Amino acid sequence: MIAWLALAAHGAPLDPTIFPSHGAFLPTSPVIVDGTACAMSGGASVTGTVHDDICVFHFDSGRVPAGLALTAIDTDSDPTTPRPARPVALLFDGPVDWDGLYDARATANAPGAGGYAIPTLPVTGNGPGGGQESCGGGFGGDGGDCQVYDPVGGTLEPAVGGGSTNGDLTLALTGGSSGGTTSAAVGVGGHGGGALQLQAGWLELGGQLR
Repeated sequence: MIAWLALAAHGAPLDPTIFPSHGAFLPTSPVIVDGTACAMSGGASVTGTVHDDICVFHFDSGRVPAGLALTAIDTDSDPTTPRPARPVALLFDGPVDWDGLYDARATANAPGAGGYAIPTLPVTGNGPGGGQESCGGGFGGDGGDCQVYDPVGGTLEPAVGGGSTNGDLTLALTGGSSGGTTSAAVGVGGHGGGALQLQAGWLELGGQLR
C-alpha cells in the first residue's frame, strides 16, 4: 500500500531493497524527523538515506501507538533559495499499525519537511504556488487571498491573490509553497507544509497524517 501526503524529487514508488533496513519501527515516545539531517531523534534514533533529494527510512514493520507523534521538520531551510525542504519517505516491508500522528505542518519558524520557506525580501513566495506579497501559498488548493495595510498612507492596498493550485504527487514528492512577503505588511505569509511518501505491505491507519 502506498500513500502520498502533502500538507502540499521523484514521486513514483521506491524500491525498499536498495535501502538498508532498520528493523521494526516501535517508538514509545515522540519522534522528531529532521528532513535536513535525514535523521530521527527522540523516541527513535535512526539515520536515513538521501535518495533523489528525499529522506528515506526503511523498516521491516512498524507500530505507532495512539498519543505518539512524529513531527517532521526542516532545520536548515534557506529562504533566499527557492527550493523546498527535503521531503520524507517511510518504507515498510510488512504491516504497519498507525494509531499516532505524523505531523508535517509548517511552524512559525520553519516549513514542514518537504515544504518551501517564506522569502526574506518583499517578493512572491517560494515554490510553484508561492503567494503574492503576504498572501498564502498553494498546493492542492489555492492559497488564501489577502489585502495589505499600508502604514504610511493608512490605507488597504487592492486585494491580491494567494498562490495557485499546483503539483502532482504521482510525479513529484513536493510540499506546499510558501506565502509571500511585502515591506508594507503587518505580517507575512506562512511557510509551506511538508510532504510524506508512505509505503507498507499493509497499513492499518487509525491515527492521523497531517
